[in-house]
Amino acid sequence: KKKPSRPAAVRALLDGDWFTHRCQSALEQVFHLFDCDGDGALSTEELQAFAFACNGGDQFREDELSQIRQFFETDERQRLTRRGFLQMYHTQTVARPNDTWKDLRALGFDAQLECQQPPAPAPCFMADVATGAIRVPCTTAAEMCARSDQLYTNGSHNESLRLALSALQLDTQFAAAHRCAGRALYALGRVEAAERAWA
Repeated sequence: KKKPSRPAAVRALLDGDWFTHRCQSALEQVFHLFDCDGDGALSTEELQAFAFACNGGDQFREDELSQIRQFFETDERQRLTRRGFLQMYHTQTVARPNDTWKDLRALGFDAQLECQQPPAPAPCFMADVATGAIRVPCTTAAEMCARSDQLYTNGSHNESLRLALSALQLDTQFAAAHRCAGRALYALGRVEAAERAWA
């Protein structure tokens, strides 16, 4: 007996037991957009930035983060890998394809899964140093520099640099952003670039 055909909206996302090529390509673009430090995995902050962008400012609850880590592939630091991100989306798409379309449209993709508008940079989040709990989005250069300082102190020099550069995008004359960028660059061994940031 012939299986009933899937609706066109579902066929655009799924091909047999996996994603269509276009859908997987779109989801990988999303993953790389929110993998702000380019380390191949989504930290809690990066996952919350993703949730913020897709869900109108709502973030994942702690129990939702725990389920993501439990059911989908993570690295040794419990960060969601690219494969885990695709697994998470496959589970959602099979059960609730409309939710996947909602997420993709929120991120600027059209019905052909082409990104029609350059996505805004992923929002950065302040985190409580003691607990790691996400608090509020960093929206100003000063907040980004404060978070950059926290990350630098914790030894996360790449993420510290990323936030300092984000602050400079907002305000190229902001002295604290130049200081943060220079310090992170120096810690990463990029001495000449650090000296230019401090100049």
